[in-house]
Amino acid sequence: MSTDARQPLLPQPPGPRWSRSALWPFGPIVAKLLALVAAAVLILGGALSWWVSHTVQQQTLARAIPLQADAVDLVARLLAARLDQQQKLAQTLAQGLLSRNLDPAWLLAQRGSASLLNLFDGLLLADMQGRPLLQLGGSRLEPYTQAQPEMLALARQSLSEGKPMLMAQAHKGSEPGQMDIVHAMPLRLEGGEVGGALLLSSHMSTQPLLPPSTEAANAHSRFLVLARDGQVLAPVENGSRFAGLASEPGLGGDWPSSVATRAMQTRVMSEQRDGYLVTSVGMPLPQWLVVKITPMERLVPGLSQREQWQIALILLVAAVVLVLALVFLTHPWSTLFRRARLWLAGDSHALAGMARVQTEGAVWPASWGEAGVLWQVLQKLELQGGELRRSLDQLQALVDHAPLGLLVTREGRLDQVGLQAARMLGYQPQELLGQHLSLLCLSGEMHANLQEQVSKDLKMYGHFDSEHRFLRKNGSPVWVRMHGRSMQSLQRSARPLAAAAGDSSLVWVVEDVTVQRMARGQPGWKALHDPLTCLPNREAFLLHLHDWLQECAFADAQAQAQARGDGVSMQSPGILLYLDLDHFAHVNQKDGHEAGDLMLCHMATTIDSVVRPHGWVARLGGDEFAVLLADVSGEQGMGLAQSLCMAVQNWRGLHEGQPYLMGVSIGMVVLDASLHTAASALRAADMACYTAKRRGRGCVELHSLHS
Repeated sequence: MSTDARQPLLPQPPGPRWSRSALWPFGPIVAKLLALVAAAVLILGGALSWWVSHTVQQQTLARAIPLQADAVDLVARLLAARLDQQQKLAQTLAQGLLSRNLDPAWLLAQRGSASLLNLFDGLLLADMQGRPLLQLGGSRLEPYTQAQPEMLALARQSLSEGKPMLMAQAHKGSEPGQMDIVHAMPLRLEGGEVGGALLLSSHMSTQPLLPPSTEAANAHSRFLVLARDGQVLAPVENGSRFAGLASEPGLGGDWPSSVATRAMQTRVMSEQRDGYLVTSVGMPLPQWLVVKITPMERLVPGLSQREQWQIALILLVAAVVLVLALVFLTHPWSTLFRRARLWLAGDSHALAGMARVQTEGAVWPASWGEAGVLWQVLQKLELQGGELRRSLDQLQALVDHAPLGLLVTREGRLDQVGLQAARMLGYQPQELLGQHLSLLCLSGEMHANLQEQVSKDLKMYGHFDSEHRFLRKNGSPVWVRMHGRSMQSLQRSARPLAAAAGDSSLVWVVEDVTVQRMARGQPGWKALHDPLTCLPNREAFLLHLHDWLQECAFADAQAQAQARGDGVSMQSPGILLYLDLDHFAHVNQKDGHEAGDLMLCHMATTIDSVVRPHGWVARLGGDEFAVLLADVSGEQGMGLAQSLCMAVQNWRGLHEGQPYLMGVSIGMVVLDASLHTAASALRAADMACYTAKRRGRGCVELHSLHS
C-alpha cells in the first residue's frame, strides 16, 4: 500500500488560519497614515529649500530694517540739530538788529573775527516791501551788488506770512552733499508790524553727518536729502542730484508725488519697492525728507543650490526615520487590530492567542500599553457619559421647577427653555427649542428694537433689564420682565481667576408682569409709586413700615404674655436701610437729567435684585432709596448692606464712551417696634446715612435705636 510522500506521518495540531488579509500586518488607518507620511516626504523634500530660504530671508530682513531705520533717523536728527543751531544764531542777529532800529550800519560794524555774523556765508537785509537794503557775501562777507532772485522771493514770502522761513539750494557743479541753507527772519517792530526781513545763508555738507559703517550692504546703499518738491538737495552717494526721482532705483511709481506728505511725518517708514528697501523720515521744520535706498539682495542673500540640496537630503533622511519610528509605535495598535478582527471572525485559535479577559474594571488587553490605555479611557468615558446624562436631567428639572422662568438664547434662538417660562408663553418647552426669538414678538420692527436695546445695554451696563410685550401661542399679549446677562459675564463672576469661555449665549430670567402693568394704570397705584423707577414712593414706604411695626408690636405683646412676663422680647427682627447715591449730582451736571434718570432706573433695578426676596425697596426722592428687611438679623442686615455697596461700586455704565463710577452711602437701623414710630426710624436711618457720608462715603453706618 503506497502512501503520499507529502502527507505527514503524525497528526499535527491545528494551526492558525492564514488568509490574504492576515499577511498585511497593518489596519486601514495605520496603512493610510504611513502612505500619508510617504507622500509628505515627497512634498516636503521639494518645498523645504524654498521654505528655509524664505525663512532666513525674512529673519535677516527683520534685523536689517531696524538697523537701517536707526541710521536714517540719526542722519535726520543730526541735520535737524544743525539747522536748529543756525536758526537760533539768526534769531540772535535779528534781535540785535531790532534793538538798533534796523540800522544797516550796525550789521556792517559786526564784521569782526568774534562776531556771529562770520558764521554765515551770506546776508541780505530787505525793507518791508522786500527791496534789498544791504547785501553781503563771500568768505569774509564783503558787499556784493546783485541779489539772487531766490533770496528776494524768500524775503517777500517771509514778509507776507510774518514767520521765519527756510530754503535749501543745491547748485550744479558743487561737490556731492553740499547745499546752501538760507534762513529768513521777519523783523517785527514794537508795534507788531513787520519792518523788514533778515536773510542769512551758509554752506552745509551732509557727509560728516553720516554714521561710519563697514557693513557690506552700505557699500551699495544711497542716502538722499529731498526737498518737498522732489529736488535732490544732497545725494550722499554717487548720482545726479538734478535727475528726477523716477530714475532713482526703488523710487518709481507714485513715490515722487508723495514726497511732500512724507516730509511732514516724523515717524521712520520702511517699505520694499522693486527689489529695494526704502527707508525715509521727514523733517517738518525745513520740510525735507531723508531717504536711504538699499538693494534687497545685499540685505537678504538667498541660499545657494548646494545648500538647498543638502537641506532637502537631511529632510528626506529624517522622514524615513520618522516612517520607521511610526511603524514601531503603531505596532500595538496593529496587533490589537489583527486580534480583534480574528475575534470578530470567531477563530478559536486566534482567541486562544489573545490576552485573557480580566475582571471588571481591568484593562483589556493588558499587555498592549497604548491600546490598553485607550480601552480604559473608553470604559471611563462610558461611565462619565451616564453621569453627564444624569446631571443634565437634574439641571433640566431645576430649570423646569424654578419659581421664575428661565431661558437660554444663542444667536437669537432659544437654546434652552424652562417649564415655567414655556407655560408663561403658552407653549410646551419642546415647541420653543430652536425657535427664533422673533416668534414671540408682535412684529419684526419690535424684534429689531429689542435686539438693538439688548445689545446696547449689554455693552454699556453688562446686563439687560426691561419689560416687553410678547405674544402667547393663542395670540393673547403678555407683559414679561426680562433680566439677562451673557454667559461670559456669569462665568467671569463664578470663576474670576479663570479665563471665561468664548460663549455668546445669553441667560434670561423672565417674569409675568401683566397684572402689575394693569395696576400701574390705576390712580391709586400712581399715588403710591414713583413714575420713573416704578418703585413705591416715600408715602407708600412709610405706610408699609408703619403697618409692619404695628404687626411686630402686636406679635411681641402676645409673645411676652405667653412667656408670663419673663422679660424676653420675642419680636420679629427687622432692618431699615437708608441709601444715598454718592456723586450723583455730577451725573446730572455733566450729562444732563436724561442720563441721570436712566442712571436712577438702573440703580433701582440693581438694589431690587440684591435685596430680593428679603427686602422691600422704595424710592424716597432724588437719589435716595430705602429698604425694609423683614425677619433679618443685624448680622444678616449688615451683610446685605455691604453687598449693596459692592453691587453699586461694581456697576459699570457708559455715556458717550465715558464710564460711570458710582458709590452709595448706607445708614442702617435695627428696628424695635417698642421704641420708635415709622417716621422716627426713617429719621434715624437718615442720620446714620449722613454719618456714613462724613466718614468718606461708600460705607455702611449702624445706628441702633437702643443707644
